[in-house]
Amino acid sequence: MSYAIVLLAAGRGSRFQSIKQLAMLNEQLLVNRQLGFYCRFQRPLYLVLGAYQAQIEAQIEPKYLSDITIVSNPDWALGMGHSISQAMAYITTHSNYSHALIALLDQPCITQADIELLMAQSHREPDSIISAGYAEQTGVPAIFPAQQFHALQSLQGDVGAKKIIHKSHHKRIVDMPNAAFDIDTQQQLNEIRNSLC
Repeated sequence: MSYAIVLLAAGRGSRFQSIKQLAMLNEQLLVNRQLGFYCRFQRPLYLVLGAYQAQIEAQIEPKYLSDITIVSNPDWALGMGHSISQAMAYITTHSNYSHALIALLDQPCITQADIELLMAQSHREPDSIISAGYAEQTGVPAIFPAQQFHALQSLQGDVGAKKIIHKSHHKRIVDMPNAAFDIDTQQQLNEIRNSLC
């Protein structure tokens, strides 16, 4: 099984009121913290950038730049679905993976054990979508088999991968409370700094 990791970081984060990808968390910029986290899994890593791309790229540590592929989404304002579509179009054109793990940059409480649990379940059920379950919902991080790549590439607007997860009859939900914590506002960032990560 060959996995690609797609890390979504293209949005403007208007509710955050500054460049969220460059927020400080645990004495690291969020983008570098999360790149370091996902690089641990030693899988091809695709970082999707859009808003503030030049500023963010300039702050990525060189040790990560050599290990990742940046996918540019100039139409980031069209929504998360478009970012996923752009990433999957790039991946399917340039490589041949059996699975893609889609994750959000602003879920910093996800642990290594969480991702390893998703991957282990994917090995047991390679034809199923393996999705995080949290706060009475399902979503990313999630692993999609190649037969779902076309559906991912067809996403539009602000409709993300949840639509595909909900429609699929071949899925497994993995309990992942840590996925419930994301950063949309400065207050949420401060809460995570103080108590969660």
